[in-house]
Amino acid sequence: MEAVGLTVRDDSLIRGSNDTSKGIPDEQVREFVAAHPDVVLVTKDRGNARRAKAAGLRVIFVDESEVAAFDVLRQLALLKS
Repeated sequence: MEAVGLTVRDDSLIRGSNDTSKGIPDEQVREFVAAHPDVVLVTKDRGNARRAKAAGLRVIFVDESEVAAFDVLRQLALLKS
């Protein structure tokens, strides 16, 4: 995403700190996205993606197998260069 000029942020914006020892409830994440229309939720949680879409939020569902495939392609590109 950064390659196409988007800024990637993790959930520390919602949490307000970098402490990742505790998760953030999905509802709180969706509330944050709803309050910040410039934010797109990217999730591998199918249920969370469905609920976000139903709420009219911008969301991208990423299947973990897609992530693995893109990583393989990236590594192959590195080998070619």
